Amino acid sequence: MKFVDIPYLSKQFHRKDYCLLNGIWNLVILNELDNKIYEGKVNVPFGLETEDSGVNHILLKNEIAIYSLDFEKIDLKEDETCLLHFLAVDQIAEVTLNGINIGIHEGGYTPFEFDIGEHLKENNHLEVRVKDYTMDGPFSYGKQKIKRGGIWYTPTSGIIQDVYLEKVKKNRITSIKVTPNVDGSNIELIVKTTSADKKCFLRINSNVVSCETNTKNVIAINNPNYWSPEKPYLYRIEVLFDKDIISSYFGFRKIEVKKDSQGIERVYLNNKPIFLSGLLDQGYYSSGYTAKDKEEYENDIKLIKKYGFNTLRKHIKLEHPYFYYLCDKYGVLVIQDFINGGSKYKFRVITVPALLPIKYDDTKYKAFGRLDEQGREFYKKESENIIDVLYNHPSVVAYTVFNEAWGQFDSKKMTEYFKGLDSTRLYDSTSGWHDTKSGNFISRHVYFKKFKLKLDGTSRAFLLSEFGGYGLKINGHIFSEAYFCYKKTKDKKHFKNSIYKLYSHEIIPAIKKGLCGSIYTQLADVEDELNGLVTFDRKEKITDDTLKKINLQIEKEMKKIN
Repeated sequence: MKFVDIPYLSKQFHRKDYCLLNGIWNLVILNELDNKIYEGKVNVPFGLETEDSGVNHILLKNEIAIYSLDFEKIDLKEDETCLLHFLAVDQIAEVTLNGINIGIHEGGYTPFEFDIGEHLKENNHLEVRVKDYTMDGPFSYGKQKIKRGGIWYTPTSGIIQDVYLEKVKKNRITSIKVTPNVDGSNIELIVKTTSADKKCFLRINSNVVSCETNTKNVIAINNPNYWSPEKPYLYRIEVLFDKDIISSYFGFRKIEVKKDSQGIERVYLNNKPIFLSGLLDQGYYSSGYTAKDKEEYENDIKLIKKYGFNTLRKHIKLEHPYFYYLCDKYGVLVIQDFINGGSKYKFRVITVPALLPIKYDDTKYKAFGRLDEQGREFYKKESENIIDVLYNHPSVVAYTVFNEAWGQFDSKKMTEYFKGLDSTRLYDSTSGWHDTKSGNFISRHVYFKKFKLKLDGTSRAFLLSEFGGYGLKINGHIFSEAYFCYKKTKDKKHFKNSIYKLYSHEIIPAIKKGLCGSIYTQLADVEDELNGLVTFDRKEKITDDTLKKINLQIEKEMKKIN
């Protein structure tokens, strides 16, 4: 097995000895009677339901997908071991190596790893048994639905992100946590290790300082360079512990909500007011849930920068780590959604509030499809994991706790709990409706009526967290003949003019009154949902500078705020 440096892997926690296991694996799919319904090859890491996987099969809850891969000997030194990494497997993965059970991971969105060093042989047989209950278990499923349509998409099952091996030292760094303190001009650094050895060294750019492991270190940052969308400066760091070296980076930034000079609650980045001008990003590509290559992430981010937007709301999906690195690199603020679960949702709870001012008490679990205690606990655990995974990314400035009541429960209590884990971010407690006056935002979705700003006297900023949704069908660039959107337009000119009018008549005039951010629906078409600024295969629907002009007008309005 050849181990090399793969630059796009784990930029926040990077070593140099990787072996990527993506590619052609063996696959068997069994039904509940253990009858084979598929036997052949699968292209990892594409979901089983996609053409790119080579399988194109919806994995049902009574079926099991068995992946297998043979690989040769791995040469390890006496002080080394080997980690097996999965960035995402949907939904339950049971991993065995050479007939030995290595471990089980539950949940289809977060990464996991196993130390396999002591189980390696001359020739190795790796097996991953996958179950996916979609909406019928306690796990999160996001926007996946067996019977897709409208805003609900084809399920995604199996190995859906990179799989790789990593050679590491037995005595090594297991995590690093960097917390910037802008007002104090320092960072807090915690380096966790496998042993009780106390000493490590931190190199920041060209400066080297001594640190203690497994405890908090406060390190001064003299004449700091701030991270912002305009100047996304990244401090490059290395952490040295025993014989282990980790390369990483951090951005020096602070995000908060506070009153401006007129007493209006605003979002401030590094003590300066900022308007979150963004797009809803579902994270689906021409190949489906998984991008065909890492350039697709970069192309999307460069496109939204060209349009003049400074924010993406990553909607109901944890993306590949490289996506967040690119947001850090290019200066794109990210509002990251936690992933919804729960049983079948009620129309009167999740949809009617878009039209009528109806509000339900989210401590009444039945109304929100959250009677299952195991499901509530899983959501909490998975969201904790997301916070941990994204902690060091400066681009991630906010979390959406619940969206449009999908599996919502105890929102006030959950928001306070997550704030206790990470107080460096803002929290959109209830995006859309069923507001419990918690979190940092008054958060509304407006599609079917004119937007009117209404502040509520709380110490929260007003975020229009979804709006727009104008649809345009571009023949030759559609997933199917079905056509869903919130408002249809007849051609490119009508599409462009409708969006410009919406911003100029409703969004921009509301900024001086207290609007602090707007998230337009959406970046790209997804399956039947044709309300993207680009098609599902990334053909632009607006080719002139209209969107850039809109964002320049927003910047002009913000210059009046202090």
